Amino acid sequence: MEVSLSIPDDIAKQLNTDGDISRLALEGLAIEGYRKEALSVGEVAELLGISVYEADGFLKSHGIAAETTLDELRQQSASLDALLRR
Repeated sequence: MEVSLSIPDDIAKQLNTDGDISRLALEGLAIEGYRKEALSVGEVAELLGISVYEADGFLKSHGIAAETTLDELRQQSASLDALLRR
């Protein structure tokens, strides 16, 4: 899905500290989705195009302790088992 935002220029200049305001908006959406428990850490990672490990760090850097769900633990366990069998 593609979303367009209209932001007044003066506000955009204030928010655009790193040069990519669309990325800032996407990160804000990911943070809010996780806070509302609408997104898992894995879904935050997918939304932002990063690994689950990086998503965990991203959330922590914004003051949010990532809580791993039982399904995520099972997925991580299965991935680890697959790697160890190689």
